[in-house]
Amino acid sequence: GDRLSSKEWKEVGSPKINDVARKKVKEILDNHYPDHILESVDANIRTYLDIRLAREKMVHPNKMVSA
Repeated sequence: GDRLSSKEWKEVGSPKINDVARKKVKEILDNHYPDHILESVDANIRTYLDIRLAREKMVHPNKMVSA
């Protein structure tokens, strides 16, 4: 977590919590590729929810997808 003192926080530019949160969300979305969801479960979830991110995009770019 973020445990900056007031002095350190001011030294790094006094970032607003919303900006810090957005940066963290972007970092997670850019680097986290969940692989614990079975394809059949994913397909079932997608029948109920408007998920626009293709399953193929949820795989790390360096990881091969089995056909």
